[in-house]
Amino acid sequence: MTMNTDLSLGITASATHSVSTAERMAALLLALPVGVIEHRSDGSIVDANREAERILGLSREQLLGMSSAASHWRTVHEDGEDFLSVDYPSTLALTTGQSQRDTVMGLKLPDGRQRWLQINAEPLMSEEGEVAGALVCFLDTTEASEHRRLLELTVDAAGLGTWEWQIESGGLRFNDRWHAMLGYAPGELTPRTSTWGDLVHPADLTVAMQALESYFEDRSQPYRCEFRVQAGDGRWIWVLAAGAVIEQDNDGRPRRMAGVHLDITQRKQLEQALSDAAMTDALTQLPNRHALCDRLQRCRDRSIAHAGSCYAVLFMDFDRFKLVNDSLGHDAGDELLRQIATRMQAALRPGDEIARLVDGEPTAVRIGGDEFVVLVDRLRRPSDAERVAQRLLDVLRQPYDIAGQEVLSTASIGIVTSDRADRDPDALLRDADTAMYEAKSRGRGRYVVFSEDMHDRVRDAVRLEADLRRALNNGQELHVLYQPIVELDTQRMVGVEALVRWTHPTRGEIAPNDFIPLAEESGLIVELGNFVLRTACWDAMTWRSSLGLRAPATVSVNLSRAQIVRSALAQQVADQLRESGLPAHALRLEITETFAMQDSDLIYTLEALRALGVSLALDDFGTGYSSLSSLDQLPLDVVKIDRSFTSKMAGSEYHAALIEATLRMAKALHLEVVAEGVETKAQADQLLLLGCPLAQGWLFGRPMPALALIERGMVAGAEAREGWCVSA
Repeated sequence: MTMNTDLSLGITASATHSVSTAERMAALLLALPVGVIEHRSDGSIVDANREAERILGLSREQLLGMSSAASHWRTVHEDGEDFLSVDYPSTLALTTGQSQRDTVMGLKLPDGRQRWLQINAEPLMSEEGEVAGALVCFLDTTEASEHRRLLELTVDAAGLGTWEWQIESGGLRFNDRWHAMLGYAPGELTPRTSTWGDLVHPADLTVAMQALESYFEDRSQPYRCEFRVQAGDGRWIWVLAAGAVIEQDNDGRPRRMAGVHLDITQRKQLEQALSDAAMTDALTQLPNRHALCDRLQRCRDRSIAHAGSCYAVLFMDFDRFKLVNDSLGHDAGDELLRQIATRMQAALRPGDEIARLVDGEPTAVRIGGDEFVVLVDRLRRPSDAERVAQRLLDVLRQPYDIAGQEVLSTASIGIVTSDRADRDPDALLRDADTAMYEAKSRGRGRYVVFSEDMHDRVRDAVRLEADLRRALNNGQELHVLYQPIVELDTQRMVGVEALVRWTHPTRGEIAPNDFIPLAEESGLIVELGNFVLRTACWDAMTWRSSLGLRAPATVSVNLSRAQIVRSALAQQVADQLRESGLPAHALRLEITETFAMQDSDLIYTLEALRALGVSLALDDFGTGYSSLSSLDQLPLDVVKIDRSFTSKMAGSEYHAALIEATLRMAKALHLEVVAEGVETKAQADQLLLLGCPLAQGWLFGRPMPALALIERGMVAGAEAREGWCVSA
């Protein structure tokens, strides 16, 4: 009895235990956040939990008895290819008796939705060791897969190559985009740190490693670094590397790191282009002032570090460039500057026996306008800079062809050498500029080496320019004198030439050779020329009112090139004639031969002036580039023989022959001829013998004020002369 009771209790306890275990297993299946399905050996479903129902979109009752191969749903691989039923994890577990791990499967549900599943399958074995079924667990990774796909699309669209680095082993893994970005096939490179080191540009490897070490020391900010990597075709690709440690050991040491590489080659090229543009003159493509200062500093540093290292700065300005630019137009002026730059680069060729180029780059620099600087480095001796300057002068003085027009433009060069190591770049440029102005003052088309006493002369020139501006404004220091032009046979005055003079309040009389070139360089020559024109017109009217027929028939006024190239010159002359009341035939305008023969457009301006009724004279004939046969190309009335020929004709058959030829040509062209600079009676007699009708010079009278001219005219009238004899 007792035994039976114990047996009964044991059976009851065993049954209770089995029920409890089954309930716990059922509760576990219900609570699991993964789908669980049990298959029989034939593949049919015998059980499913609630998560499986949710994921598959079918109830447990609908799932029972179904097979994985049922047509109820369609399954696909990650690449979109159909999943064959023989490859299902459940099928493989049932047929092979082996576990299946981490299979990714896309499941298309009857309602059209697609879900992505990560599946594990385990075979269920009988007591006999046979496969009795399979237990399949699957996790819904749809949202994670979509995020991953979106991330992949974003990474690909952004051109990002991803990388992962196993720090301890040195293993590297790159995505396909990384390989495509650098032009390598997947698997072409050994995925090791050593291979990566071989790809990085040698000049950038240290920087890249230092950036990595700095990140390991302080990981509060992501790792970022820019460096060059060699592409499959040999090019160097700039990449931006960014990443972070994603795994570390218990001691905090990094074990795994991941990040991205972005191709920034175009950005680097743009940055370089912008940098080059900031350091390059857009017109000539030569380095500009910013680049010059940088190179000067490098030369200075090298000179200080290496005793005996010598360099020089050549500062050049092109004589009369502004006038050429104004007369031919700005486009032609720009073309002239480009041709100048080309000639300079050719003259400063690499491997020069005199000077080596700075860091292999051109040493010619344009710093603005028509100002250029040449920097010659590593000279053997300071005097070698003069040889470079002379070579440049020889090359640059050759005629230029600007749109079929021959243009002449010489250069003035100032030289300063590095014989004093304490000179900073600004001081060197300032001294070279000073020497350049000294070259201009000595006649242009030459070079001058800087000396300390030049600063005083430059300061004087600056003060003189300021004083000239003041004189033009106050109208009290500048005045006009008039030199008679006479008939040689009667010595009767037929005209006068207006000559400007300047009486400085503290310095006294300033020589014309000192302030007229200064006015031309500073641009004040236009205002000065207008002053002379206006004064001469009013004075001529005063003479006509006071002297009547004894007044000079014409007053000659010199025109500067800057005045002539202005399109409004004819209108300005017309305005002065109208305001003063002077008849147009009483005004004679003079231009220099050198300018007249350089500018083919000048003829249009001259014809406009002739149309007003004024007469035109070609001054300084014989000193320019024209020939006698070219006189008929200009609308002239008078040719004035330069004083250099008059002074030399007594002892020079050449000069006498030129004067005689000029007289014959002028007669054929119906031009008057005036000989300038006649100072002796012998010169006057020889000119008269050669047939020259008119002359001017100290022999007939020095330049005099307008009132003095009236007084002498009245004296001549009192002597009852017909006309006015200057000798009186």
